[in-house]
Amino acid sequence: MNNSEVQQIVEDARLARAEGRMIFTAIAMIDFRKEAYTAWDISELIEGVERQGWLLAHTSEMYVGIATGHLRMTSVFRRHDW
Repeated sequence: MNNSEVQQIVEDARLARAEGRMIFTAIAMIDFRKEAYTAWDISELIEGVERQGWLLAHTSEMYVGIATGHLRMTSVFRRHDW
């Protein structure tokens, strides 16, 4: 996942909030071989979506290519008024 992908998800979260949706689901493919010790892009994604008025409710992960080092992360956010 790169910065432009993170920004697209954050923008989608903003639009979902503006449309009055109550739940926002983000799906991200992560190359976990590059994130051996920290996962800055995941942190930026969660923080960015929460800044748009959502609260992380659930995250699940699924390895979709152990040999290639890819992980699919599905995060469910609920509308939240800070």
